[in-house]
Amino acid sequence: MFRIPITTLCFLLASLIVVSCEAKEEENVKIDKQYETPVRLIAEGDFGSARVRVRQHMDKQGEYSQGCFIMGLSYHNEKRYSKAAQWFARATEFQGEVYSPAWHFLGWAHYYLGNVYQSKDAFQRFLILQNGEPDSMFALGLLEMNDGNSQKAMHWFQRSINKCKGNQQLMQGIASKSFARMSDVLESQGRTDEAIVMYLRAIELNPRLYEVYHRLSNIYRKRGELQLAENAQKQFFITRDIVRPELKHTSFPE
Repeated sequence: MFRIPITTLCFLLASLIVVSCEAKEEENVKIDKQYETPVRLIAEGDFGSARVRVRQHMDKQGEYSQGCFIMGLSYHNEKRYSKAAQWFARATEFQGEVYSPAWHFLGWAHYYLGNVYQSKDAFQRFLILQNGEPDSMFALGLLEMNDGNSQKAMHWFQRSINKCKGNQQLMQGIASKSFARMSDVLESQGRTDEAIVMYLRAIELNPRLYEVYHRLSNIYRKRGELQLAENAQKQFFITRDIVRPELKHTSFPE
């Protein structure tokens, strides 16, 4: 499984802004300047320092939704999802001043905790606030796929792709993942010809999706197309070693 649906913090926050249809919505997802340093520290992996900075702001100015969100984000990027969910939930409790991405990230925190109902609820609440946000649609597709609801999963993945059309950044970052997951569904149904087409579309949009090459290799091998299988597996290792160099000396393909 791919890691967090948005590969970098900057891309994730930017994507939430890109899909906003009105200026007011865009303002609601921007990070206040006072939190730019903590966000940078989180992106650099200095989670403790980020939390100290946010605490300092809270001590001076009181607790606000965006500050709670940043606290949650520090734990989320540290993969401490239980703590992250607590802070994201706290960020949603400020009447009239909720930082809307808190719902989106709360959805992902619950997803990684295995809390399906809470995850779905959070993503759906975010979609009410940010109509048509494609990463939340992708996430809902994942949840339905994991529950074995293939038709609903395909519905959400297709909606996510449709919302990304016309935006190269979103097509590369979010639509490519939706194509890959649609392929997984099609492969599970034995529709390998269609699955191959969509896998190829996914890596055309984002050649860094190394897992897709591994999945393609498995399909080709089952079909007896051994040269294609070998080529795809070689590309898997090449791409994985670039994207995830820490896995270079492991045999497990993720």
